[in-house]
Amino acid sequence: MTHDPAEPRSPLRRQRLRLAVIVLAGAEILLLVGVVALFAPGLSSNEALSRTIAQGAMVLAAAPLAALAVPALILGLKARALKTALALALLAIPVFIAVFFFT
Repeated sequence: MTHDPAEPRSPLRRQRLRLAVIVLAGAEILLLVGVVALFAPGLSSNEALSRTIAQGAMVLAAAPLAALAVPALILGLKARALKTALALALLAIPVFIAVFFFT
């Protein structure tokens, strides 16, 4: 087995990085569930415009979180490419804010 120069050498540092990725990505997944729960009542509205707005807002909020947090969580759980996983997890929140609040 060869050592990947991008990964930390210390097992303790690697475990801390893995735990940080799992906690951060897990919190972002919970944020995703919360956003879906926030907009779910709008999907049962009788007005087509209200349903469309709720669906669009859910997709806008869910897309960056799902595209960045889910791969980060998977990489963290498998303990692979932990620096990349941390970068994905840290990038998810600013992208979520930029897409959701500025579009």
